[in-house]
Amino acid sequence: MSNSWKRGSHQRQPSKFALHPEQLSNRILKLILFLLLAVPSLTWVVLRASLVVKARQAQALLSQVKALRVRESTFADARKLADQYHGRVDYQGEPCTFEKCTYAIFLGPSWDQQPNFLGNALRFVGIRTYRADGSVQVRDGRIMEVAFDVDTEAKLGAAGGQWIAASAKVSDHFSRSDYYTGRDRGLDEHPNRQVRHPHFTTSGGGQIILSEVTADANARDRTRAFDIRLSCISSLQGCSDLRALAPSAWEDLMTATEEQRKRIEPLREYGVCAARSLARIARDMDNVLLVQVKKVFPIKSGGDSQFQNVELQLVELLKGRTNNHPARLPLEIPEVDANGNARNSSLQGRMFSPGSQVVLFLKDSEIDFAAHPPCEVVPASDENLAVIRQTLTQLAHGTPITALAEESHRVP
Repeated sequence: MSNSWKRGSHQRQPSKFALHPEQLSNRILKLILFLLLAVPSLTWVVLRASLVVKARQAQALLSQVKALRVRESTFADARKLADQYHGRVDYQGEPCTFEKCTYAIFLGPSWDQQPNFLGNALRFVGIRTYRADGSVQVRDGRIMEVAFDVDTEAKLGAAGGQWIAASAKVSDHFSRSDYYTGRDRGLDEHPNRQVRHPHFTTSGGGQIILSEVTADANARDRTRAFDIRLSCISSLQGCSDLRALAPSAWEDLMTATEEQRKRIEPLREYGVCAARSLARIARDMDNVLLVQVKKVFPIKSGGDSQFQNVELQLVELLKGRTNNHPARLPLEIPEVDANGNARNSSLQGRMFSPGSQVVLFLKDSEIDFAAHPPCEVVPASDENLAVIRQTLTQLAHGTPITALAEESHRVP
């Protein structure tokens, strides 16, 4: 019998699972489309989650820095904070020791060097570059300065530029704040807090606000200085301006600007300085010198001001150093006398007569080394010297400055 019918019954049949080329192409296209959608979406989710987590880490660092107490917290407190951020701490200068230690803790994303087109695309979908850092300075076993800084990309199209930055700082004094600079910032009314809005030069443009207080500031002023809203960094929209990032500092800046506009310029007259202003510049100026007048030279005219050179002899270095300052200084002739009359023909005879003693407040500067009326040159009276010596002693010992305590000042 023939087996042909059996061979025929075993002929190969098409599988019901086989794909036609067109079906295979469709599936590949769908997979590609899925990946094109899923990969960016997943990347966005990861980056957004990372931004939120890092913003919360920055908020924790802000709280830890704020909790440190200038003049009270110790070297051990500073080391404890640094140990919590191992690998993110940058020790500056010489090795960190009990006598002197300065470091900064840096937080922020790692995608801050992307090309411009990618950066703009990321900003458009709510992914922005930012950096935050907390810094600590220790001197002789005590924390003498703490600060927190943050800079971030603003929301796309922000009027102030691509970047906004805010800084909060507590220190034992305001560095190099002379009489007029401090007065313009309102330090005669509130000597323990100031807000600045300096020019901010950066690619893409931007704005910065600096809120600073001293260790003698009250709790309210410290809280306002560290009122930095890091939540707007991780929001989808982003921070629109300085007011969104540091609302209390911005409000204080607007108030100070209005106060400065209304403030009446004081008479540029020697010998008249309120005790509170005297204590403030003794705290903040680089050098405080008790000197004796040896000789007053004839009037020297130049520009819009008139000066007389005065030869001085150092009696006592109350603060700082003297090697940057000559023995002969040009002193401005006051514009009016004590009665409001026109400019005097020379410096006041009694205050600047040979043998009289005055106190000079001078900067460490080769450009602006002169002292100006009314408060940077004062008679060495018992009252003035008592305020100055008490202020400098309390500053050196890290104790509250009596003349600048908030409760000691009452606005009439």
